[in-house]
Amino acid sequence: MPITPTKVSQPKTSKTFSFVGGLRKKDKSKNTKVNEPILSKDQLKLLREWIEIAPYKRIEKSLQEEIVLKDDTVMDFIRIEGSGASSASYEEQRIILSYFYTFLSKTKEHFTTEVTNVPLNLQVQIQYKNRRLNAALRENPTDSRRQLQLEMRKNILKNKIDRLKATEKEMTNIEYVVYLFADNPKKLEQVTKSFMKLGQDYRMTLTRLSREEKEAILFQFNNMNTKL
Repeated sequence: MPITPTKVSQPKTSKTFSFVGGLRKKDKSKNTKVNEPILSKDQLKLLREWIEIAPYKRIEKSLQEEIVLKDDTVMDFIRIEGSGASSASYEEQRIILSYFYTFLSKTKEHFTTEVTNVPLNLQVQIQYKNRRLNAALRENPTDSRRQLQLEMRKNILKNKIDRLKATEKEMTNIEYVVYLFADNPKKLEQVTKSFMKLGQDYRMTLTRLSREEKEAILFQFNNMNTKL
């Protein structure tokens, strides 16, 4: 299936901007401090040129957090979770491909699939190690042997946490993201539910992306040489 990288944007704003997936409007409240960089004239000119050719406006602040395109149609991202096909047996791989082929032949929705690198998320493992470390820090043994064992355990946990953080920072995951399109938010929600239901019928795990994940993907599209 062809991959179509997409550049994206939001509406025109004043001189103060926040680059994420596109642009965020300046806070108009007089009592609110906006801690954002002021762009130079050259940067502002380049930004305006980019806005003119970019196909999207913004991510809506709605329950679905759909992406509004330049023609006022909407789009959303759905993640296709990995099925572990690379480590499966030949027969299991054949079944996975058969299900996926049937899914593609039965879906009536217009969609595009993008392969993207996203940061490796090891927060669950890091939080678990931190809980164990905090529990160890609360211990107060009086026996010298147990004190030595406790210090060794704390050092091991600290090293494991540091390694997990380094791995999370340096490595990325390859993920498959589906773009779904519709004329309006109501239709998009119907399309999304139908698409995800069909995927579940054929043993595919499809999940919605959070706003932060959508922003990260849009940021990557607009900064192709930048690691997320």
